[in-house]
Amino acid sequence: AVTHWSACVWYIIGSSAGDGPSWVRAHLPDDADHAQRYLYSLYFTLTTMTTVGYGDIVATNFTEVCFVLVLLLQASVVFASLMGVLTDLISTLNTASKVDAE
Repeated sequence: AVTHWSACVWYIIGSSAGDGPSWVRAHLPDDADHAQRYLYSLYFTLTTMTTVGYGDIVATNFTEVCFVLVLLLQASVVFASLMGVLTDLISTLNTASKVDAE
């Protein structure tokens, strides 16, 4: 859900740049349908949030750069939360196996 909404916001920011440069103008054809627009947006947010960041789609104006910074912070929080949950799960499994062994 986080990547979906981030992709939607990324597209809205790119398409509302007015006459200035934007990732939408740089990477999407004028006749792109909704599915193609969404998939490019989703591709960017997934590669950014997983820190793969291929670099083929980049922020081209100040608003896009600000959004990407927020997206990276958001991805860091999600990653830290997942690591915390996994650590807790492993700790619980270890405790359960020690109780069973006794």
